[in-house]
Amino acid sequence: LPHDAMALAHEHGRLRRNFQGYTTDAADFLLGLGASAIGRLPDGYVQNEVVIGRWAEAVEAGRLPVAKGYALSEDDRLRADLIERVMCDFRVDLGRVFGAHRRVPDLAAFPGLARLEADGVIRRDGTAIEVADDARDLVRAVAAAFDAYLGTSGRSHSRTV
Repeated sequence: LPHDAMALAHEHGRLRRNFQGYTTDAADFLLGLGASAIGRLPDGYVQNEVVIGRWAEAVEAGRLPVAKGYALSEDDRLRADLIERVMCDFRVDLGRVFGAHRRVPDLAAFPGLARLEADGVIRRDGTAIEVADDARDLVRAVAAAFDAYLGTSGRSHSRTV
C-alpha cells in the first residue's frame, strides 16, 4: 500500500536489503543467531558453525560460535552499495555511489552494462543507470553486472533467471 513503511522507504530511496530480504532497517549490523547463520558487520561477514553440535558446544562453552569470516575490501563495499541501490531503487547513480567512496566513476569496470543497455534492460543517463519498467524482473541480472565474485566459485546460491 502507498502508506506502508516499505513503499515509503522505496519512494524516498531509503529501502535496504540484507540476508532477510528487503527492509526499512538502516542498521549497519545484522547478527545471525543459530547454526549456520550469517551476520553482517561494517567490516565484513561472519558465519556461525554449520554443524549444530559444534555450534552448541561453542555456545555452551561461552565462545562465539563463529566458524569463518570475510573482511570486505573497499571495492567490495563499493560494489555492495551499487547492488543494493539497483536492487532497491531499480536505478543507481554510479557517480553518486563512487563519490561517496571517494572514487572516480568507471563504467568500463562493468562491461556487462553495455549488453544490458543494448538489450533494452537498462537506460543510461550520464553516470546513472535505470532498469526499464518492462525489465524489472531482470533486476538481478543488472545487479550481477556489479558482482565481482559471481561465477568465480563454481557454485551459485540463486540464479538471476
